[in-house]
Amino acid sequence: MRTVTRRVPVVYGDVADWQRFPMSTGQRAMWSFVPQEEHAALVARAEEILGGARDASGRISVWQDMRYTLGSSAP
Repeated sequence: MRTVTRRVPVVYGDVADWQRFPMSTGQRAMWSFVPQEEHAALVARAEEILGGARDASGRISVWQDMRYTLGSSAP
């Protein structure tokens, strides 16, 4: 077995795209712990933070480390 890490670029058109991504993964559980009345403030804070990751076209461009664990069974 071995583990390989690759850094890949992830690009979002805007903060709404960024927010939709975790809702399509297991990360959506995080949102379930945030009270509904706090969602707007959380998204506003994310917009502030992600604003620094905008590229020349205005898209949000961040890096994600992907980890793959690979193995095989002996015949």
